[in-house]
Amino acid sequence: MEGSHKVQLVRAVVEQTIRVLKCFKIMDGNKIKTAADFEEVLDCVIALHNLRVLLKGDKVFDLLPRKFAVAGDHVFKPKIPQEDVDLKIPADAPDLSKPEYRDIRDFKGFLAAAAPAVKNALEKRGPDCIFFPTVKTRGQNLYNGAYVLQLQLQKELLGVWTLKYVVGASYSYETHTGYVQMSRDDAAVRHICDCYSG
Repeated sequence: MEGSHKVQLVRAVVEQTIRVLKCFKIMDGNKIKTAADFEEVLDCVIALHNLRVLLKGDKVFDLLPRKFAVAGDHVFKPKIPQEDVDLKIPADAPDLSKPEYRDIRDFKGFLAAAAPAVKNALEKRGPDCIFFPTVKTRGQNLYNGAYVLQLQLQKELLGVWTLKYVVGASYSYETHTGYVQMSRDDAAVRHICDCYSG
């Protein structure tokens, strides 16, 4: 009987630890693509959990300094110094009257005409709404946080435009690519994205 209680106690501790590990934000969702990547993530989560347990047991616990520590060494550190980064962004906006920018000029005019359809598509609980409220909020956050990395457009037949977009993902280095086809009367004739959450 006593041995059975010990087994149950150990099992309860193991199950509780697994539950705590699952509560880490990075463990929530299905964004990890390979077993090797997951193993690295799990190693980090277990290390953070162990550190939390050690700090709970001893408030003044501290990690021993590394013998050959590198100053300023971080997990996420730019590979290129900030002063050497050149994004090649021109100082002035392009002159849209030039022939090579005709599609951009035409698309700006199209957007003005399609504004009512776009407004209807974004209206929460409206009859033409195509997004869940969380997806709309996520899109606004991506735009406001400068996660929209690239937009490309192509004029199709019958007043339809195809837009390709590349957006960054918060909490990771991943990027996601999507396409949307727009017409004057329908803000999203067709749309698709390679992300998991829409």
